[in-house]
Amino acid sequence: WLKAYFDAEATVHKHYIRIGTVNQEGLKQVSTLLKELGISSQLSQYLPKKRNWNKVYYLTIYKKIDRIKYLNLIGFNHKVKTKKLKALLYN
Repeated sequence: WLKAYFDAEATVHKHYIRIGTVNQEGLKQVSTLLKELGISSQLSQYLPKKRNWNKVYYLTIYKKIDRIKYLNLIGFNHKVKTKKLKALLYN
């Protein structure tokens, strides 16, 4: 389930993996699942300037060791995300 969720929702950046959503409770559950696997993550929020827009909640995996654990324990089915994460971690 986590692999499919990250395939659909995560973005891979040079120094982190991030998911953004308006579902705060769901993101807290994902954070708990990652923690149970020994992967630390941080939760944050962004309040858009437009009043009619919802808050956006972020789950971010920053530490390199945690991104390596994510790759080895969960990974992506999405080939481009897998390739990008491996290149960023090992090159």
